[in-house]
Amino acid sequence: MKHYDKTRRLGIDIDGVICDTLGAAQVLGFSSFELDIMPTMANWNSTNPKVNDYLTYLLYHKPEFYECPLPIPGAVRGVRQLLNSDQFQEVHYVTARCKGLETITKDWLRRWRFPRMSVYHLGDQDKADWASFWGITDFVDDKPKIIQKMLTLGMNAWLFANHDLPRVYTPTWQKQNLVRNWPDLVQHLMETTGQKGT
Repeated sequence: MKHYDKTRRLGIDIDGVICDTLGAAQVLGFSSFELDIMPTMANWNSTNPKVNDYLTYLLYHKPEFYECPLPIPGAVRGVRQLLNSDQFQEVHYVTARCKGLETITKDWLRRWRFPRMSVYHLGDQDKADWASFWGITDFVDDKPKIIQKMLTLGMNAWLFANHDLPRVYTPTWQKQNLVRNWPDLVQHLMETTGQKGT
């Protein structure tokens, strides 16, 4: 059942927002093609066969890819600050990772001492539609297309980009909703009150 109350609910993406997946890829020596597509992948069910093959390869042949990344600097402290603030009644981790990575994901969160919260593995589900259905009012992701759709659905949405995003078009809305580090993200989220349009 869709939520219609005024509760503030925050969704936080994992890869590229709290987990430095791109940095891990560079350390593991992924090809330039793989590094180029990483920041722009929309979900696990891309229409691009090269992306699908690449994601399947990572899932079944390189699980260490998901075990070795470091946290994004400031992420652990930032998540704790948001969770302990009175701004949000609910905070959730929401990832496009598939269910097959659930144990690895939860182990990684525990190892780096992220606050224990619900973790949603959406796989090929549309994040924006999921967030809208469950009444998420604020969302942080590193995928421009996801943020753009969330903004059109009336959510407060922030594009997190601590790495340069070559070849990614940056329209005006991204400049206004772009954050490059966790201290700035926490500040923006604390200054934003309630859902857009309310």
